[in-house]
Amino acid sequence: MPSPLLELVEVSQTIANGDVLFDDINLKIYEADIISEELLRKLRPSLLPGTPSDFLRTILGLNTHQAHLRASGDDFDTVLQRATDIAGGWGINSKLWDRAWSHLSGGEAQRLLLAAAIALDTAEVLLLDGE
Repeated sequence: MPSPLLELVEVSQTIANGDVLFDDINLKIYEADIISEELLRKLRPSLLPGTPSDFLRTILGLNTHQAHLRASGDDFDTVLQRATDIAGGWGINSKLWDRAWSHLSGGEAQRLLLAAAIALDTAEVLLLDGE
């Protein structure tokens, strides 16, 4: 059997105030897999600190993304504009990038996260909710 592209074993995350973002996630994803399961319901963007724009800036600050940004010549503003354009195509107002996660609907938060993932242009695997 081939090795998985992604394997999560008992992965959990709690934020500083003690709220659990997700707990005990176990998952293997192989090439060409399509994932539709309850895993994504365990993720709670409303518990993330700040705004979707802050989240994108944090992600871009990670070492892996820093190397990609240098190679691509992109910067935060370029990636944010790309994400804003993608989300705008789905009817998401650009002002929502600066709204607190807790003030977004579940659908808005999911669309913003997906737009950010696509705008980063680095994902080999996207986990999507099938509903």
